[in-house]
Amino acid sequence: MSNEFNPDPDVPTFQNCADKTTWEVQQAISTISDEPSQIDAIASIRGWFGNPEQDKDEHEALSGYLNGDLSLEEAQKKSISPSTIFHAAKKGSQNHDKLASLLKSFENKDPIYSSAREAFNDSPGSNAGYSLPETHAWTHLNSFLAHLTKLGQFDFWIYSIWTLRSALECRNPGPQVIEPSTKTQYWDAMIPAAGAWIQVLGLELVEKDEDLTPQRQGVGNPARGGELYKGRAGFGRERWELWKRRFGEIGKAEGVSEETRRVTGETVGRMEKADKSG
Repeated sequence: MSNEFNPDPDVPTFQNCADKTTWEVQQAISTISDEPSQIDAIASIRGWFGNPEQDKDEHEALSGYLNGDLSLEEAQKKSISPSTIFHAAKKGSQNHDKLASLLKSFENKDPIYSSAREAFNDSPGSNAGYSLPETHAWTHLNSFLAHLTKLGQFDFWIYSIWTLRSALECRNPGPQVIEPSTKTQYWDAMIPAAGAWIQVLGLELVEKDEDLTPQRQGVGNPARGGELYKGRAGFGRERWELWKRRFGEIGKAEGVSEETRRVTGETVGRMEKADKSG
């Protein structure tokens, strides 16, 4: 983009679209005071799945339900899509119970699972950056998926492996599609989201023992380990112990944020407590 085609002299010249998007995100963060509204703006700028620009009426109806202006029964009649619900979950955990109640009312669960996958694709380094609102949105989404799993009516267990593997089972950051990061930036974005699964599902995770190794050739292996875990695909004590050790190591790494240090400390404590209870 060039200022030659831009009537606003306050907008700088950009080398590519990615730089322009990053600048717009930074502008939104600097001019919007509250984080939920920042996340709304960033979602629209980056084109996240379920962003407010996709269906304003749905977002308005959902806001009415979350604010108490609509009952659950009234909200159900508004045909609010799972994509809108998952976006709302990114804006904070305070509404996760009400959002879960709305999802539980869906007779057809297939759109819920497909929408969750689309929302999950908007992860830091993929279709999100490493700003604080974006990393918080990623953490809130993972916390919501863990919450839904704990209810027993939804199965998002595989997402726990994907998030924990990305955060803990690799020595270096994973593929960076839109915005490269340093190792510490990557950990600051990924560790809180990984910790959310432990905080919500600690005892269930330590007790979960499931072999998800593919039973035939030529199919994917979504529960496989990262470079630091060579055990069986799935859940088990060996993987749990690696996760616990890695939380401890990353929490002591030079340059990570205070939030990451706090999360790793709390998560290791939660895991040790689950070990004693399991």
